[in-house]
Amino acid sequence: MFNAEGAWLYRAMQLMPAAVLAVGGADVDTVPNSRAAALLGVADDQSLSPVVLRAVLPHTISDALDRVQTRESNYEEGEAIIGGRAVAYYIASVDDAPGVVASLILFPRVSTSGGEHADFLSFAAHELKTPLTAIKGGAQLLRRRFKGGARTLEARDLQLFDMLSEQVDRLAGMVDNLLETSRLSGGRIHTVVRREDMREVVAAAVARHSERRRTNVVRFYDKVAAPVTCDRTRVIQVMDALLQNAADHSHPGDPILVELKLAPHSEVQVSVCDRGPGISPSDQPHVFERFYRGAGSSHGLGLGMYIAAQLVALQGGRIWVENDPGVGTNVSFTLPEA
Repeated sequence: MFNAEGAWLYRAMQLMPAAVLAVGGADVDTVPNSRAAALLGVADDQSLSPVVLRAVLPHTISDALDRVQTRESNYEEGEAIIGGRAVAYYIASVDDAPGVVASLILFPRVSTSGGEHADFLSFAAHELKTPLTAIKGGAQLLRRRFKGGARTLEARDLQLFDMLSEQVDRLAGMVDNLLETSRLSGGRIHTVVRREDMREVVAAAVARHSERRRTNVVRFYDKVAAPVTCDRTRVIQVMDALLQNAADHSHPGDPILVELKLAPHSEVQVSVCDRGPGISPSDQPHVFERFYRGAGSSHGLGLGMYIAAQLVALQGGRIWVENDPGVGTNVSFTLPEA
């Protein structure tokens, strides 16, 4: 982002005892200093595309930044939560640095009560406790039946076992997402990129999802040969998140559509479409933010879509959401064509 004339600004940013980001225009990457990279959970030397920047910033800061970038405002300040930590933010327009339209400074707030962090821990504990309560209740019912003399499994017992298995999967998924978010925050996620057949990778992800979730049929449309350069394991992880999100926001019995096609700029595009109620316009810009759950959402910790966006970006791809409230949601991502 910085040319020779602007190198002084980058050196000055690295010397500042605060988290500082030199924010570019609508199509220009943003450069963080090392303190900002650590706070946002990105690599120290990573420039942030506009999509990734919006994914790692809470919507309060994103909205304020939009106002400064569009010159609706010259200065914004306030407080927000980033990764469970309270921060004070200060955003100012910049006119004399090449490629930079705004500066964003973040100061972690020192709290004696730890209120915001405690709020997140309370929320996470509640979400984790829900499947544990169901598992404990199911186990107690089975114990009472067999202690009372039952010697054979009835249909209701099999249904109970299915419920227990589903709740264990739900619990394991939330724990996995918390661990993955921790790895992303610490820069400990690495991708092994090689040539893959995208049709085969997506088909494997669809089959994996269909084995676990049978309430919605997944229809996969693959009309093109689609060799890509990617990390197969990470792509399946992205597909897991998108299919899970689609299932969580679909009515039982509604199909989920998965389409694979070639995209401009030598990319391969995968789209996952549900027929649920859609996303409200106010929620749409924040879908890929960490810990963000839309209005009325009652599923998970708000980490699946954030992790998906980060993994796509690490493989050189793009991710976005298209939405028609009342009709459905279409989440798409691209990866470089091999």
